[in-house]
Amino acid sequence: MKKRKMSLMLIVIFVCALFSANAFAIQDDSILSQHIKEADGTSGQNTNSGSGIKTGYIQDNAVTTGKIADGAVTTQKITDSAISTSKIADGAVTTSKIVDGAVTDAKITGPISGTKLGSHSHSGADIVSGTIGVDKLGTYTDIKIVHKGLADGVNTFNTINDALNAITDSSATNRYAVIIMPGVYEENVLRDNFHLKSYIDIIGQSRTGSIIKDISNFWPAVRPGAYMMFKNLTIDGDIQFFSTNVSIYDCNIKGTIQLERDLFNITIENVSVEGGVGIGEPFDATTIILHKINIKGGGFGVATKGETFRMSDIDIITDGYTGITLRWGQLALQNVSVQVLAPLPYWSAALYIQGGNATCQSCILSSNSESIKNAAGGDVNIDNSVLNGAIDGAMRIGNSKIVGTFIGSGKKIVNCHDGNYDPIPNGVY
Repeated sequence: MKKRKMSLMLIVIFVCALFSANAFAIQDDSILSQHIKEADGTSGQNTNSGSGIKTGYIQDNAVTTGKIADGAVTTQKITDSAISTSKIADGAVTTSKIVDGAVTDAKITGPISGTKLGSHSHSGADIVSGTIGVDKLGTYTDIKIVHKGLADGVNTFNTINDALNAITDSSATNRYAVIIMPGVYEENVLRDNFHLKSYIDIIGQSRTGSIIKDISNFWPAVRPGAYMMFKNLTIDGDIQFFSTNVSIYDCNIKGTIQLERDLFNITIENVSVEGGVGIGEPFDATTIILHKINIKGGGFGVATKGETFRMSDIDIITDGYTGITLRWGQLALQNVSVQVLAPLPYWSAALYIQGGNATCQSCILSSNSESIKNAAGGDVNIDNSVLNGAIDGAMRIGNSKIVGTFIGSGKKIVNCHDGNYDPIPNGVY
């Protein structure tokens, strides 16, 4: 009987336990982060500082994207290098996700293809080495390259003549460029081949390293055709301008430059000349531009039909007897320096006016004999200049330094001083 009562009691306790289990069950969302005790350092627990759920309690892949609200993960929550490239899907990072200046030069390890670059221009400082590919000079119909390597006879050549002969359809709408790579290119009869071509630019890769040298006995070495440009190279020989619309930039000329008559639209800029420069009666002197020219050797001859011929930023050093000779016409000099080295007792003049009229602004005219000679009696005005040498002939001189004697009469002097900076009395001498 006693055993039966014990059995009934165990059954009652078991049944009660079954009914009371649900009473102690944890309801949904009833446990908050504040109810979770911090890690106490026992085995298997993560003791990172702070409250809440520690990293050790989160299984790999337990937090899916659906559990992360937009904006919940900020940049300060992501440590450097935490996100590897394998975690970023192709196309996931769009331009709107990249702030201005975020991608620096150090972040770009490889070249950027041409398809990724829009139309733009480059300055010289952008190009530190190498050459521009033929396909990148888009302003030209085609590019021919002259170099010392293997030549295919289509785009690359070993001689300038071959490159020019390969161009048969150049025109105002079909302009070509011939790129001269470093080397000395000794060739015959370049003058006629150049003269027969038009709308072609001859561009050196190196001003001192790309050298054109004519080895024929013909004069001149180079005779440019109409609408031709020479840039960034050395021409070893004389140049004769017979055509209009021709320009030379950034070149070294080991010879003379001769401009024949009836020319217009001629530009010579930033050029060093080891010979002289002659101009024969240009048709329209207002369209002939000579700027930033350094001349060593011969002088400079000028003759115009009447238009004012302007020269600026010119430096002439000659061992001849005259620096600039005006035969006839109108001449205007701005910031021109002329030094004639011919020794005494030989006569010489920095500016020799055989005919016509001339003006000088901010010039330095130096000679062991005469700084300026007005032989024809034309109208000559000198301002803000330095005259080292005798003054010969009639002219007006103002605000200038005069180191030399007066020869002849007809000189009007205003606000000038001598080599000791003593004032020269105003007046007519």
